[in-house]
Amino acid sequence: MPLSECIPALIEVRERGLARHVGVANFTSAMLDEAQSIAGGTLVCNQIEYQPFCQQATVRDAIRRHGMALTGYCPLQRGRLRDHPVIAALAEDRGKTASQVALRWAIQQENVIPLPKATSRAHIRENIDIFDFALTSDEMATISALDGTSGGRVVNPPHAPVWDD
Repeated sequence: MPLSECIPALIEVRERGLARHVGVANFTSAMLDEAQSIAGGTLVCNQIEYQPFCQQATVRDAIRRHGMALTGYCPLQRGRLRDHPVIAALAEDRGKTASQVALRWAIQQENVIPLPKATSRAHIRENIDIFDFALTSDEMATISALDGTSGGRVVNPPHAPVWDD
């Protein structure tokens, strides 16, 4: 469906009071530029896969350029990052879990909102317990340097757009 048809429909939903804000999901930087142009810059977020091993810099930079929030799904790489030696070492140094370190890395970035999945109350508690510590700039850089390693993207359905980074 052309963006010239679906973006005005999203805006209408907001204008009718059926949503406070509207955003998009899995948009490439080119799609995001077009959508924001059509929406008059009123889209508030782009939801994309975002985790230490899949940072999608081109899309992330477009999101920032438009003053939007990056809503990141699969921030824990579906549990796979738990055993990564770099993240595990940082977690051990902090007395935290690898998941907590990865979520902290995400929230310490401007306008990044990670959406972790939790399959138990214990995981929900673990995911919330990330506000009593902060990563140093060196630790942030160490985690950011993991981009493109350890499997990269977790979610890659056949209908996903072709990524531009």
